[in-house]
Amino acid sequence: MIDYKVVPCPSLGHTEEEEEDNEQQELLLSGIKRVVALPKLLDVKFVCEDVRKVRANRTLLASGSEYFLELFYGDMKASCADMTIPLPSVKADSLQVVVDYLHGRPFRWNKDSSWDILVDTYLLADEYQVKGLCKRVLRLVPTLRYPGELGDLLNAAVPRQATAILEAALKVTVASNDVTVNSG
Repeated sequence: MIDYKVVPCPSLGHTEEEEEDNEQQELLLSGIKRVVALPKLLDVKFVCEDVRKVRANRTLLASGSEYFLELFYGDMKASCADMTIPLPSVKADSLQVVVDYLHGRPFRWNKDSSWDILVDTYLLADEYQVKGLCKRVLRLVPTLRYPGELGDLLNAAVPRQATAILEAALKVTVASNDVTVNSG
């Protein structure tokens, strides 16, 4: 006997649903890439140090940062009609890294980049509550292989009082000294 009170839920096969879900996610990512690629959809402009400008999409920034969510859509809503926000003490290169990260571009660091920019990027990510980027920067510190790299990082971090970076560098120094003491 069939129980007509229970209506079976029509469903595609498990792999078909997964394929459609993946297609939908790819469409979403494609849409985000399109937003970032079209200048008219970059609806906020930050004017940084040296009057350099960094353009961004408010919605993408707000989706990845409580700070930007509050700035653009909350109680501290930015009141600039043309959405130009002055940040005279912020370096454009560092802000661009944060914006790129929030726009879905992966964070990559190469050894030719400036340690100052890395530290400033971390500090901005921390201020703007971009936790994933903060973690990515801090995960780089233990990968430093040469004392000169660590020294350069410290020279950039100390004057900026980048406490978390200094703590991570200290752990690397202590760990490398433990290895030296134990092997020697």
